[in-house]
Amino acid sequence: MNYAKHYFNITERHDVEYASTIKEIADNYFDYLKKNKNLLMSRYYNDGHGIYIQYIHIDPKTIYRDLWIGLTYKKEKLFSKTNPQLNIVNNSALEKFDVDGTLHYAITLYILDDQFDIDSVIDLVSESPIWNKALYHELTHYIDIIKQATYKNSLGKNYDFDFGDENTKNVIANLKRYHNLSDEINAHFIQTATVILKHDIGHVTLENFKKMFIHFYGDSEFESLTKENKQKVLKRIYLFYIDLKEKKLNQKEPNNLWAY
Repeated sequence: MNYAKHYFNITERHDVEYASTIKEIADNYFDYLKKNKNLLMSRYYNDGHGIYIQYIHIDPKTIYRDLWIGLTYKKEKLFSKTNPQLNIVNNSALEKFDVDGTLHYAITLYILDDQFDIDSVIDLVSESPIWNKALYHELTHYIDIIKQATYKNSLGKNYDFDFGDENTKNVIANLKRYHNLSDEINAHFIQTATVILKHDIGHVTLENFKKMFIHFYGDSEFESLTKENKQKVLKRIYLFYIDLKEKKLNQKEPNNLWAY
């Protein structure tokens, strides 16, 4: 079975609902952080590890009972002033772990430093587009894994990409392979779609919408795609635009489309 083809077929006409679910989870998380600043350090902070909250404590009625979201200490980053494709910041991850024989998932945002101020961290993680997109990206991977049972074997793998290679050509080649993975394309697409939901596109033309979407997707990330994958993404952009126009999103979308 062609999983990449199957993957696009089952996601592309549900992208509005998909992105709405991601936005709802993230917004609930951000609201919880802002309303519980005084409790975070005493209730959740483990010295040296960070602040991890099980999502069920944020939304007791959630179907995502095995999801945790955490803020912890920054990781190393690779930065290049001459080649923007090499600006790789290890700022988030989705990991699996076991709790009394039950599989759980933790989304980690590597945002803390040795002398962090909780108010500043919460403002940054909730308001910064970079950190918003990082959370949207990992939430997409999480929902992909738990929802698409037939696709589990090809999602969440530990792909062997050496982004620290001293040979720039090797790093760029690895980046291109990484950006063309079907689950990474979906994560980039949905994180972008979630950002788009924050904007009023009522009078935006399709051509301008496409330019805006690719900008938020990432120009270098989009250019890394193969010709075939670019066409698939462009098709999804078009369908997302049409669906947004039709649904208008002036009512809260149901959050159970991607349920177990």
